[in-house]
Amino acid sequence: MRTIKFRGKRIDNGKWAIGDLRHHNDCSVTIMTNLSVWSDNDDDVDAYGEELRVVPETVGQYTGLKDKKGKGIWEGDIVSAWSAGSLCSNGIIKWGKGSCRFFIGNSTNSLIWNLSGNYNLRETLEVIGNIHDNPELLKGGQNV
Repeated sequence: MRTIKFRGKRIDNGKWAIGDLRHHNDCSVTIMTNLSVWSDNDDDVDAYGEELRVVPETVGQYTGLKDKKGKGIWEGDIVSAWSAGSLCSNGIIKWGKGSCRFFIGNSTNSLIWNLSGNYNLRETLEVIGNIHDNPELLKGGQNV
């Protein structure tokens, strides 16, 4: 079972916050750090952290996967896929609502590769940035 967590860019300082996602009635979004911490015997430890306001458009879910260098892969990350030591393609990590899976797509949402079940592909991926901090990686990139 994978850990469900989200990241979003904080409104106050532009840094990334990681934790549980909360939607509010005023359409704002916050990330709750350490919202609930469970002990080994499933008792709620009741450890609450900060509630950090984030820019809704920057929110992305953790895929539960790591790239070939051990870096976590998040929705909105820009990745390079390698095969036999050569660059095959660049793409954006996206969530397919209809298919309920993460995939590597291009800027028009066209599928490049599925992430689920493709263990060989995941071992060749490298996170090179994300669409919020590194939009310049999308210009002129192959398949992006």
